[in-house]
Amino acid sequence: MKSNLMAKYFRLNPESHLVKGALRGAVHNLHSGDVYSIDPVSTRVLDACEQGMCLNDIFQSVESISEETIINYLTTLEQSGIGQFYSQSIYIEKLKPGLTKMQRRLMRIPPTLNYIYLELTNQCNLDCVFCQSQSNLVKGTTSCWRWGGMTEDTLLNRDNWIDILKAALQLGCKIVHFIGGEPLLEWETIVELINLTKTETCQIVLTTNGILLELEDTNKIDFLIEHDVFFYLQILSANSQIHDSGVRANGSFEKLLGVIGQLENRGGRYSLTLPVYRNNQYDIDKTVQFLKNLDPQGITIDILRSTKPRSEELAADTLLHKLFRTNPSFPPLTAATFFQRQQGHPFWNGSLAISVTGDVFPCPSARDLVIANIKQKNLHEIYRDEDFGKYWSLGKDLVAVCNQCEYRYACVDNYDTFAKNKLKTKSEYCTYNPLTGRWNNEGKPETAKI
Repeated sequence: MKSNLMAKYFRLNPESHLVKGALRGAVHNLHSGDVYSIDPVSTRVLDACEQGMCLNDIFQSVESISEETIINYLTTLEQSGIGQFYSQSIYIEKLKPGLTKMQRRLMRIPPTLNYIYLELTNQCNLDCVFCQSQSNLVKGTTSCWRWGGMTEDTLLNRDNWIDILKAALQLGCKIVHFIGGEPLLEWETIVELINLTKTETCQIVLTTNGILLELEDTNKIDFLIEHDVFFYLQILSANSQIHDSGVRANGSFEKLLGVIGQLENRGGRYSLTLPVYRNNQYDIDKTVQFLKNLDPQGITIDILRSTKPRSEELAADTLLHKLFRTNPSFPPLTAATFFQRQQGHPFWNGSLAISVTGDVFPCPSARDLVIANIKQKNLHEIYRDEDFGKYWSLGKDLVAVCNQCEYRYACVDNYDTFAKNKLKTKSEYCTYNPLTGRWNNEGKPETAKI
């Protein structure tokens, strides 16, 4: 303590970023991934430290607490590896991305295309009860749906997909995600597209129900694993009857488990998605434990809800409360995600999706936000289009209320809707009010108080 009393300055470490909200603040540690909520007075103290003020001046400016209290608080931060005391004024170079959004704009460097979804087909070999073309259900993560009203002459062909992938690779795309429908119905196209990526540092991802991999011929699954394809598989329940009735195909549960077993035996990498709807919502805890025992690389629970209140009888009505964020509990933060959210949309930044008819939009869930059609403009032209960039750059700094929240770069909540007239609207599922520092359940965020 004596040595700290002799210190004149305190600074957060390079990996520790202070983000101020309307009332409170949060320190984001990009090494550990932790986010520390801090009260208004603590925010004032740390902000002054980051501005280079000496401790004596801070003691004078913050009269509501004692010098000893401030020193004790800063000492706690030092012991936690968040900051350090210094005997003289010092400049700390913060951990940051190579170029800021403003620098890229001034240098006319377009944002980087990292992720592309290719919807190879709108057909499927299953008939999931919640997957209807006219449904109001929102499916957030499965990236799988059947869309009606299309004819053969409106669909992209294999040559179109080859041209699209070549252009995406030229633009530096790092992840290519095949979606549908059931993309394995377009097996020959998949083989050609994957072979195009052999010399590229590109990750292939496949969303599939897996049934077409269950056949005795293992050539398909061997080919996909050989090319390090990452699988997203959908499962509806640990109960075979509930799963089979949900996809309307008897025996599909056992076939899916057979595919998972093949992946495990061959070293394949996969993640499991659990869409939760009216018919499987009551055994979700049992199903989640069952999925954990399978030991996938990840598990995603996707609670299906309606875009129109009370209009969708298949919505998971008893679990809709779980969609609401009522406390500051966020997934571990990384430097990459922090800077991505600083510079743009938490999900769309760096990604785009192309539908089976050639429509281009920011992601599969944002089909109303059509930027262009690949038949009228090639991918290079679309990439340079201002309409394209405006969706990528739509970060929470541009969203009302969110732009006053200290958690805006840690938060993974999506925006209220993908409708064009509500793109800058705070998610209705976030209950935090940054103006008061409170959640609507009257609970307060955890705080490092001084």
